[in-house]
Amino acid sequence: MAPKWKAHTSGQGPVVGLQIRRTDKIGSEAAFHALSEYMKWTEYWFKIQEYRTGKTIKRRIYVATDDPSVFPEAKEK
Repeated sequence: MAPKWKAHTSGQGPVVGLQIRRTDKIGSEAAFHALSEYMKWTEYWFKIQEYRTGKTIKRRIYVATDDPSVFPEAKEK
């Protein structure tokens, strides 16, 4: 997968990486966080970068998760 990932992202600006855990730690070591919480902070980061650079930045997000149901929701947002 790494070569495909590199081909899709090379030289195209920043990418925010999110690790969304939903199955193994929830309830014992970690609290559940809705995807909207992750997206709020992701958007905040992009806005800071746009302010810093004075340029519009395409939103590119890499999602790593242990719950496949996250992907359809992430595509919507």
